[in-house]
Amino acid sequence: MRRLFIVALAAALFASSALTQRGDANGIAATWPVGHQPFGIAVDPSDGRVFVANSGATTNPTVSVVNPATGSVASLATSGTSDLVAVDSAARRLY
Repeated sequence: MRRLFIVALAAALFASSALTQRGDANGIAATWPVGHQPFGIAVDPSDGRVFVANSGATTNPTVSVVNPATGSVASLATSGTSDLVAVDSAARRLY
């Protein structure tokens, strides 16, 4: 599996999408729709999943979970709005 790098662009904050860029190519390799006002991004190095904190949702706040290998996007409900996320691969936890 080729290593993917997350590109943090200001435009992505308003476009509600997560972007990746391959290390061996120029340009954007893929985009995925995520929740309202994505802000914090974390990558789980053990499986490549990308977690995106959607900071703009005040009702039904979420964290989007992107699997770059399959292109699937899932949504995790949170108890409050999230601005940042962090992954602990060893403990298999998302903070």
